[in-house]
Amino acid sequence: MARICYTLARGPTTDLAEPNWPHAQAPHKRILARTQHILIPPALADADEQLDTSDFDTDDWLAWNSRQQVDKISLEAWKRIPLAQKVNILSVIGDIDIRVGGVNVSSTTEKDARGVLIDRSEPDSFHALFCQGVGQFMVQGWNDDEGRWIPEVDPNGNGVLRDDSDFILTKDGSEIDPNCPALWYPRGGLSLTKPSFPMSQIDGEHFNEVPGLGRALKFTFTLYDSRNLITNGRTFTHIVYLDN
Repeated sequence: MARICYTLARGPTTDLAEPNWPHAQAPHKRILARTQHILIPPALADADEQLDTSDFDTDDWLAWNSRQQVDKISLEAWKRIPLAQKVNILSVIGDIDIRVGGVNVSSTTEKDARGVLIDRSEPDSFHALFCQGVGQFMVQGWNDDEGRWIPEVDPNGNGVLRDDSDFILTKDGSEIDPNCPALWYPRGGLSLTKPSFPMSQIDGEHFNEVPGLGRALKFTFTLYDSRNLITNGRTFTHIVYLDN
């Protein structure tokens, strides 16, 4: 068992004054990272080494998310990680703030602990360097019920987000909230503007109806050359069918 994550990452940069957060970088300087955490049940003699994130600080989170590739924990133990710790884990992996409203739990990790950091001074972090010059990377799931890919920033394409966007917006409704863009697997699992998909229907019978679980996934990415000669980059899409 393993957790695999593809995400736009921080760095690398040779200029300390240059921003290395993806949202602040020029698109042609952004990089795509791939992290993996393989679950390895610890031997009984090493039970005290089992993954425990309860007292992680910024350095611990960065090491875990950016440099380490193995979690000493069984699948059953992973499932039993307390909700507050899971919220922090997701906020670090996704580089966003997370709130679970029903039980009033919010992420407490500092911003500097979030996201994948490719650090030239930490060679162990370079296993996560997947591809440079990736200005955008997006994954969507097909939803038969609505006949479209989910999530979308502006489904009806009218330039107004507040009337139909799948994402959490800023208070004025003009743009996606950079601190809490929302997680949706399955849609509304943590937060989104529309109702959650019923947990009781996440099964084989409803496979094609659950966003992210059925029929197909669409990957969209915009690539830039190293010298930024292709204006606005070049966008590619790749669809993977899951129900064949």
